[in-house]
Amino acid sequence: HYFINLVDENNFLTIYPPIDDATLKKENLSLIESALSAGHPEPLHGDAIAFAEVFQRRLSTTLPVNQLAAYSFEDHNLDQLHLDGAGIAITNAVSAGGTQSLEMKECDGNGREWMPLVNIPIPAKGHAAAAGYQISFDAMLDNDLPGALSLNIRGPTSSVKQKQKQKQKQRQRQEQENLATVVIAKDGIRVNTWLLAPSAPGSWNHFDFQWIPTQASDHTVRVTITTEGGDIWQKEVPLEDYFFKQVTDIQIISTGDPGTKAYIDNVVVTSNTERG
Repeated sequence: HYFINLVDENNFLTIYPPIDDATLKKENLSLIESALSAGHPEPLHGDAIAFAEVFQRRLSTTLPVNQLAAYSFEDHNLDQLHLDGAGIAITNAVSAGGTQSLEMKECDGNGREWMPLVNIPIPAKGHAAAAGYQISFDAMLDNDLPGALSLNIRGPTSSVKQKQKQKQKQRQRQEQENLATVVIAKDGIRVNTWLLAPSAPGSWNHFDFQWIPTQASDHTVRVTITTEGGDIWQKEVPLEDYFFKQVTDIQIISTGDPGTKAYIDNVVVTSNTERG
């Protein structure tokens, strides 16, 4: 077997200027070793986060008409969620801010790769399109049996794509465009394939996505990831799909090995004030 590592030295050194020839020689490291270990950028440092307060503040500062979804999982009612596969349950073993959270455990009995799956439907705003969205949630991988999560913020197929594919009507109905795909695994947190932050099993992270469609930011989403201790990573990430316009649902899939677990808590989806 042969393994080839391709590193763009110029680009890498531009992103991480401290990694120069003198530093590499002093620390007895190769450029490849430095590239593989550098990974995500360094965080900003803020105050420790109070997850329950953040959840309540999100709701108290948003008009009820713009509150599209809110789940603290403090009761056992999952009727409004669409569930597929075994391993989905409310647990009181861990919680970000209250007493319970949503547990997703990978089970041998699940017959498909995308099980277990939780789908959170987002109601449409009716006659007018929302002028952007803010989506926040807390997530954690199990401390002893850390799994992996893939979370998709989805929307309908755009009219542009529909016109481009008039002869593929059946396929159009199955396609959806994503604002973002978040992958939370032991080797880090990625948004639309961008490695943004490390992942520490047994520790909660707060995720915040803000998309405000303007001429300057139509095609990027601001992603903020905050740890329990207050480390903060923030980046403007290109939208997964260029023509994304509206959030229709959030899909959460467990992608770990059998027996592994991950948790979700304090999901809030709000829309911005509608265009006049």
